[in-house]
Amino acid sequence: MGAKRLMSGACRPTGTRLSGASGRSPPHQRAHRMTITHSIDDVLVIDTGTSPTEKPSRHDPIGAIGLVAGLIVAGLTSAQPTGLRAFDLIEVVAAMAAVVWFGSRARTLPRAIASGLAFAVSATLVAQLLALLSLVGVAWTLRHRRHRTAIDAVVVALIGPALATQGEGLLGPGSSTAIAVAVGALLIGSGWTRTSRRKRRRYRHAIRWATIAVVAFSTVAAAAALSVRGPLLDGLAAAESAVDHTRAGELDAAVDAFEDASDAWRTAERRLSGPWMLPSRAVPVVGQHVRATQIAASQAAAMADASAEVFDRAGARPIIADGQVDPIAVGRVEPALDALAQTASASAERLGQARSMWLLPPVGDRLDQASSMLDPAADLLQASADAVGIAAAVLATEQADVVVAFSTPAESRAGGGFVGSWAHLRVVRGDVELVDVLRSKQLNDALEATNAQLPEIADYERRYGRFDVERHIQDVALHPDGPTSGAVAASLFEQATGIAPDMLVVVDPRVFDVLLSFTGPIEAAGLRVGATNASDVLLRTQYSAFAEDDPAREVLLATLLAEGVDRLLAEPPPPTALASELAPLARRGHLRVWMPSEADAATLAALGIDGAFGAPPAGEDVIALTHQNAGQNKIDAWLRRDLDIASSVRVVDGRPHLTHEIAVTLHNDATLDGSLPDAVIGSNDQGLPPGSNRMTLSVYSTLELRDARVDGETAAVDADREAGLAVYSLHVVVPAGESVRVELELDHELASLDQAVPVELRVRPSAQPDQVRWAVGDAVVFDDRQLDDVRVVVEAP
Repeated sequence: MGAKRLMSGACRPTGTRLSGASGRSPPHQRAHRMTITHSIDDVLVIDTGTSPTEKPSRHDPIGAIGLVAGLIVAGLTSAQPTGLRAFDLIEVVAAMAAVVWFGSRARTLPRAIASGLAFAVSATLVAQLLALLSLVGVAWTLRHRRHRTAIDAVVVALIGPALATQGEGLLGPGSSTAIAVAVGALLIGSGWTRTSRRKRRRYRHAIRWATIAVVAFSTVAAAAALSVRGPLLDGLAAAESAVDHTRAGELDAAVDAFEDASDAWRTAERRLSGPWMLPSRAVPVVGQHVRATQIAASQAAAMADASAEVFDRAGARPIIADGQVDPIAVGRVEPALDALAQTASASAERLGQARSMWLLPPVGDRLDQASSMLDPAADLLQASADAVGIAAAVLATEQADVVVAFSTPAESRAGGGFVGSWAHLRVVRGDVELVDVLRSKQLNDALEATNAQLPEIADYERRYGRFDVERHIQDVALHPDGPTSGAVAASLFEQATGIAPDMLVVVDPRVFDVLLSFTGPIEAAGLRVGATNASDVLLRTQYSAFAEDDPAREVLLATLLAEGVDRLLAEPPPPTALASELAPLARRGHLRVWMPSEADAATLAALGIDGAFGAPPAGEDVIALTHQNAGQNKIDAWLRRDLDIASSVRVVDGRPHLTHEIAVTLHNDATLDGSLPDAVIGSNDQGLPPGSNRMTLSVYSTLELRDARVDGETAAVDADREAGLAVYSLHVVVPAGESVRVELELDHELASLDQAVPVELRVRPSAQPDQVRWAVGDAVVFDDRQLDDVRVVVEAP
């Protein structure tokens, strides 16, 4: 019968009738409850009857439905709880089968909630239709309550594909899995409460053993993690040591350190790859961490091996010997650098594949950081390999003419500074010879004699043709774009001298600080010039020590260049050390290189040493600041610029706008105590008081100008376009010892308040470091004096 009687003493039950307990019905069709029809003394009847769902027939298809649903979901979902495809397939199928098994026994309300949520989050029309069918199935079972277990299973099975097509999820990356887990837990929890005690005991045993296995395998993984911690840290320390040796030019020591790093990381990889780790890989979340650490160790070792090969090749044969550069030694490095670039690219891809929402934030963030660093590093390494190839070709040629233009931000131009001198270097099969040092005045006379013309560059001619640059080559950097002004400079130099530069290098005084740190101090024109004072001598001292027409100024630069080249070739610094010192100067615009061929120009652009200036990628904004000296003096060496930007998103007339309030404070530190000559504080018959700094201040942007003020008063602005950007120019005079504040408001209408806009800030270098402060809303996101180009993403709070 299904009923048990607990009797007190010797009492016997009399007159008791139990309804729904006919012995004719099969056990699996017995009624759900037993009812006592009249009272009896000392008798308690306990219902233990079975429901139709507790003992399904041999032909019950629930298991098959769950298996099929699991396979479908496994094919649709991108969830990787372990990172191993076989284990992920098994676990996803098992999880879906469990959801179907228990969900078919769940109450109607949880199934309705699960179906509705699946309909809401599904990302495809097919998935929404499946979720809708699931809702229809729930409604049908409400009307037909008998023999509905299989239908309930189908209803639950339809939910799986909808949840498997959420994409990143409603609440961002990772929320799709969280929603699926929550729905599964809801259905399993409801179905569990409606399962018989006997079966629940059986399931508990299975859960207990599974828990023991998970704990055991996780313990193995934890032990492995502890065992690889030492090798991982040893590898990191060795890699840092290798970088230090590289910067110092100790290439043999760098190779040894990179090899030590590789050995340590390979040890960690082997410990995480053994067969004893396979069970741990099957544990969700734990397996992902084991996999991520293994991949990171493997890729780090690959990068260390490739780096060791580069420096091994670089140190195997001297690049400079007997005062000559060896093209073969330079060329040997190119294939190793190319291999390193490819390794970096492959490592970035592998680390990206290792990234998973199943990783804890500290691990995932480290992988993201490493991958984001390797992607641009791979591009830079490839460009470096191409540059080495270019250098090898130039050195191996019968003759290559290299022109060095010396610019000074003491008299600013938008593209750098006034170009006072030019050096012509000739390279013949690795032999570098200084042919001549020419003043701009000499070139101007030759340009006049040959009736030189500007090259046909429309943007340059339209903006600066009126300044007769073809007769005043010192002003060639009026245009802010390095490749544009480089092409003009090369054309004018060829028209003046008959020599077509194979390479044009533009340097300012900061470069001499670096070069003289390797050569040592040089005595020139009665001055001792070294790494600690070179830029100050070239920016300031030469103008106060020598008259404007004093030939000593020409001797100063010629001596620094000639003796500097001789010393660098006689006792060459390690190329890696020289490159590591010059690279930051190139990023900040103190060093630029131009070459005539498009392929070479593309390599220079990839290296970031071409001084390019133009429109940003689509969807991004740019703010750029330049100024042109309009007083024809060298007073900009005493100019300081403070730049404050406040960015915010606000609604104007019902439309969202991104607004940048820009304030440029110009400080003129020039004095009138008689220590500064007219070349510095004079205004060249412009009628300005001595010490006045007269300039054209320009802001380039993709945004529209809304307002402009100088010291709080509305100011006139010249609006134009240049280098693919809008340019807003103001004419400003800053008296000696005073400051002027220029304020501009730029505006950009957004498509929606949710739009995030990357904004790039570019500031051409001035004689003194700029003070830059950028605030977005209430937060200061950049505050630094050493300014590289800055990129800030602005979005609504």
